[in-house]
Amino acid sequence: ILAGDNWKRVGGPVVKRGNKGEGHYSAKLTAEEVVAIRERYAAGGIRYKELSKQYGVNIAMIGNIVRGVAWRNVGGPIKGVDY
Repeated sequence: ILAGDNWKRVGGPVVKRGNKGEGHYSAKLTAEEVVAIRERYAAGGIRYKELSKQYGVNIAMIGNIVRGVAWRNVGGPIKGVDY
C-alpha cells in the first residue's frame, strides 16, 4: 500500500521506493544517490551535515554510507578502503 502497488484506486501519497538491493521498502535513497554521496565526500570540501540536509537523511546514515556500513552492495569510493 505504501509503495502504491496495492489499493491504487484509493489514491494519496506514495512512499518513495528504495533500492530493491537494500531490501527495505522505506529506503529514502536510491543506489545512484548513494554512489553520488560517496563520490562527493571522497572529492572533499563537503561535510556529513551538508550531505545530510541535501539528501534528507540523518548524519549517522551519511557516515554509514561513506564508510560502507550501509548500502554495502552499492559501488562508489569507500572511506578507509579507497581513500
